[in-house]
Amino acid sequence: MFWQMVKGALIRQRGRFILIALTVALGVSLATAMLNVMFDIGEKVNQELKAFGANITVTPRNSMVLKDLYGVETTKSG
Repeated sequence: MFWQMVKGALIRQRGRFILIALTVALGVSLATAMLNVMFDIGEKVNQELKAFGANITVTPRNSMVLKDLYGVETTKSG
């Protein structure tokens, strides 16, 4: 009896059912894509840093902070 009522409701409101199914599928695919990017980004950063090797210096864009605090002169490369 219950399943007959559910089946009847789905048949009568076919457009709404299709819209709900499409929305759920879109949400699931978006969540899957975001999780894939989230879990893969760490590995990609790790590979990029390994390609540079041990000789990498990370400095802020405004390197006046380093000069003021430590007396370090920096040069722009690239």
